[in-house]
Amino acid sequence: MQTREMNMPQAAARVAVEDILDPERLASLREFQEEGEPDIVIELIEMFLDDLPESLAKLRAAVASGEAKAIERAAHSLKGSGANLGVVRIAAICAEMEAKARSGSPEEAGSMLSQLEAECERVRQALGSMQPAM
Repeated sequence: MQTREMNMPQAAARVAVEDILDPERLASLREFQEEGEPDIVIELIEMFLDDLPESLAKLRAAVASGEAKAIERAAHSLKGSGANLGVVRIAAICAEMEAKARSGSPEEAGSMLSQLEAECERVRQALGSMQPAM
């Protein structure tokens, strides 16, 4: 897995990890940690961050197409990834996008894309700071 550099000015305010991740979810993930093995939470964060650009690209394409079912699927997928890691705001925004698309309002779902992208950037900043330097 690749460790990514954060693309932000050093003077920019950092987002606290505690503001991003659900502490209860983190605790439950840590229960799977095996002694002597790499940090499971860091590995899950790396996988989430590696997959995030593609997930957002699929959602952007779905919104651009205006197809409610495509938006619903893409939002559902990212919602699940976020919920599994405990990234609750991403999961909540995606749940709302999914519901709007399912109810036949793909335009309303699409109007939330910029909100989701802003939250994803906050998450990238916070979680990227947790990754060990290689």
